[in-house]
Amino acid sequence: MLIRVASGAAMLEDAGNMMALWILRDCGGEAFAAAIAPIGVAKGPAHVWVDIAWLSGQALAGAPERQAEFDGMIAYATKKGWVDEAARRVRVHVEDAA
Repeated sequence: MLIRVASGAAMLEDAGNMMALWILRDCGGEAFAAAIAPIGVAKGPAHVWVDIAWLSGQALAGAPERQAEFDGMIAYATKKGWVDEAARRVRVHVEDAA
């Protein structure tokens, strides 16, 4: 899954791909911060802790059959230490658009 952040908005793309999760940053500064605020918390320039409920809502919208795959992705991230269970967020790597 790809979370594209551009023009102050975050949009999920490739929702069926549960083998990858990353953010593509097409904007910076205040526009990036404003886009991320509703979905998570930026932790430095390279990672955002994304709300799992938001991610699930976007990934499973119209495709509830993906639930097991989504749960598997979160379980994998948990094993790697990429889930903050108390805050219900998953750590997502940020890459800048070329």
